[in-house]
Amino acid sequence: MTTITHQARELTETALHLDKISLHHTIEFRPEEACYFARRQYELSETVGTQTGYGLTAHQTRQLLRLIDNVIPRMNFGTLNGQPNPNDGRTCHTYRIGREYSRVIYVTVPHLYFREGNRLGIIRQIKASIQSLAEHYQADEFDIEDGKYSTTFRFWWD
Repeated sequence: MTTITHQARELTETALHLDKISLHHTIEFRPEEACYFARRQYELSETVGTQTGYGLTAHQTRQLLRLIDNVIPRMNFGTLNGQPNPNDGRTCHTYRIGREYSRVIYVTVPHLYFREGNRLGIIRQIKASIQSLAEHYQADEFDIEDGKYSTTFRFWWD
């Protein structure tokens, strides 16, 4: 079970407030913080009786983030002095969630956390899987930006 930190609560409340008053903003979340944001957005939509997803329902946001988290492998550094690396198993990607008039989600995946031997193959698999999710969730715009050290995916709904 993930413990929600005070910072995650503050980020979430700020993001939910900005959703109401701003047409153009993003807030960066670690995966567990993004899931907390999606859960709070969903809870609020259930309480108020509206789907405030700005092009993507709160329920769909929750589902999409969970699926993305399952697609991106956890960190794997191999062994360190013959022992498993203590950072193995952590998530390595980040989200930027906000609005560009409607809901926008950026997912940034650093490359260096994947094993070198099959790094390109892993990145290709991630790209194909995330593109499939964009199609399934009917993103009106979907972009992939390849950088030297990371890949960023942008989902946008109108």
